[in-house]
Amino acid sequence: MIRRIAAFRFQLSLQRLDPIKENPDISLSDVGDPYLRRPEAGVCPIFREDGKGEPEQFGSGVLIRIADHHFLLSAAHVFDDFKNHAIMIPGRDYLVEIYGEYRVTPVPEGGTRDEDNDDLGYFQLKDGFESELNSSLIFLDELDCDPIDSTKDGDAYTIIGYQAELSDFSENTATTEIPRISCSGVQDHRFGKLKLDPQTHLLLQYRMKKGISFKTMIPGKKHDFSGMSGGGAFAWSKELPNPHAMAQPLLVGITTVYSQYHNVFLVTRLGNVIAGIHKEFPDLPIA
Repeated sequence: MIRRIAAFRFQLSLQRLDPIKENPDISLSDVGDPYLRRPEAGVCPIFREDGKGEPEQFGSGVLIRIADHHFLLSAAHVFDDFKNHAIMIPGRDYLVEIYGEYRVTPVPEGGTRDEDNDDLGYFQLKDGFESELNSSLIFLDELDCDPIDSTKDGDAYTIIGYQAELSDFSENTATTEIPRISCSGVQDHRFGKLKLDPQTHLLLQYRMKKGISFKTMIPGKKHDFSGMSGGGAFAWSKELPNPHAMAQPLLVGITTVYSQYHNVFLVTRLGNVIAGIHKEFPDLPIA
């Protein structure tokens, strides 16, 4: 039995957060609109019930399909909320509580989730649940993904997720906006500072003080990126800025947190979660 929580109006209003360049040109968010439609539709907001029994958006997830199995990928610390709350995503007309089975990376022995560098989780949705989802959402497939992406300094990426500060609940209707954030890949000392491995993680640079919202045209605004945990990191063609290389960016990782001190989003590479899924489901056609 699917539990419907509240009427839900799925508002896909885009907020663009792009770095200001010394010689500004057309950003990927401007020219990339047609290429971002599938990635945006594959990312969904995740809600929980607050202390008053009303939904609040607190995380993001990426929907993928492997053969006839449907999964919701997110950060492990988002799925940890199952211990205390019902977790919901947009259904056809209502928020619906997800059901199925989930796995998360283990918390280090004697430690906390904050010490889990991978911070990954996936939820195998019950058969038939996919038909209950909001019509604006889709499941990404293998052609939308690149689990073996490699990164060089300056490579172009887009982070897609839902910011909690842009979500609202009133009159039995939940609304939210989906921002896209243009970032650049980095390969430097920050991996050592954060104790991360470039083979398993991405660091995507976004400097708040050098950013501008194309919605408000206000530069340098501080943003609260809570709610974006579990969203997708999408890689553009390595051949850019060659205009002939414009194509849909591919899912390469799951966003876990933004480090304001280091000016980077921490992203666990998609290959990590795919390997976990393959271990649990060895018969799936995963190379």
